[in-house]
Amino acid sequence: LSDDTILITETKDEPFKTACDKAVEYFKSIKTSDGKEYKIVRIPGWYQDGTWYTYTNSLIINNVAIVPVYSLNEYANKIAVDVYIKAMPSIKVKTIFSDYSISSGGSIHCVTQQIHKP
Repeated sequence: LSDDTILITETKDEPFKTACDKAVEYFKSIKTSDGKEYKIVRIPGWYQDGTWYTYTNSLIINNVAIVPVYSLNEYANKIAVDVYIKAMPSIKVKTIFSDYSISSGGSIHCVTQQIHKP
């Protein structure tokens, strides 16, 4: 995303709803380093059977956004991909089914942020 664009999950599920709404209010209350207002983009998320499903757990590398998708919600998958395309029209969006990793505590960003020593 650009330096002045913030991607925040939108959900009705607590306690995530309150935390995400507070994040929105926080970014509305501050300015970018250039003195501009942040552009806040909301993207779906939900809590189901002990798992927090989120599309913000993506990886952006080499002009490609690698976005998690889930078999439980094709409609939300489509919305999420559309949000990334609209927020970053100059990059490609690739999806990866992430049912197994998200139910184990993380998705694309979580599983790619560290390389463990063998």
